[in-house]
Amino acid sequence: VKHRGLCNLVNSCQKKFSINSESRVLQFASISFDVAISDIILALTNGAALYLANTECTHLGESLATFIVENAITHIHLTPSTLATLPSGKYPDLKCIIVGGEPFSITLVERWANRRYFFNSYGATETSVTVALAEFKTNSKQVLIGKPINNTQIYVLDANNKIVPNGVIGEMCVVGASVAAGYWNQQKLTSEKFIDN
Repeated sequence: VKHRGLCNLVNSCQKKFSINSESRVLQFASISFDVAISDIILALTNGAALYLANTECTHLGESLATFIVENAITHIHLTPSTLATLPSGKYPDLKCIIVGGEPFSITLVERWANRRYFFNSYGATETSVTVALAEFKTNSKQVLIGKPINNTQIYVLDANNKIVPNGVIGEMCVVGASVAAGYWNQQKLTSEKFIDN
């Protein structure tokens, strides 16, 4: 993954997530999951406070909710299944919820999007964390992966690498600043997954 991809991620998400020096970002994901890099770099490049999840709040549910409330967390990036474990209640400081990594239903949006930013963050293994974002409101009707972030294009292609019409199934291909350089010391895999544009 190139540094420019991470810079592009920061430039694309800072304003959308309304992250600034007053923000308090939860770093919940395992350090081996790319979302951790997103949390860390977005917090530190914007002067926000970064709160590392302790072992108690990795039990999810009530303990995670307590951590969020007690530390006045403003931004969380969780899988939908993790978010679903949080009890309903007041999270007075929580301003922005980002989910990703797995499918979810619109009922999750209805439960959490009221008076908050709510985003679906979609990425691919061969990219810098996020390549598409969708913002949801409580009246949103369906879950989408969203539109490409800055300096990134997404195409849906058929087996011959031709763009398919709307509604036709194909393979999602990403072009631009978000794309990684390839697989380290794995030329065969790089050749399979990266094609000329």
